Amino acid sequence: MPVPAGGAGPAPADRSARAVIVVDVGQVCDSCGFRVPLLEHVDDRDLRTQWSGRKTHEELPAYRATRNAASIDGLPALDQRVGPREETA
Repeated sequence: MPVPAGGAGPAPADRSARAVIVVDVGQVCDSCGFRVPLLEHVDDRDLRTQWSGRKTHEELPAYRATRNAASIDGLPALDQRVGPREETA
């Protein structure tokens, strides 16, 4: 889902949607790519949608509160009570 300029856009229909974080990048480094395999995008996985579809409206926020309170590097998670930003014209 592309992010419109200036905001996070409308709320996605997918209950399991993830946060979008916009950053300013000062420098990017990469490898030469000589040993990187060629891959082809065949389709999107639907495992996350299937998983969240088995959760009730109470279970999904409870799971996020207990299992997603911090990122893998220890940074605090985004506040789940805050919805998507409204676009301003």
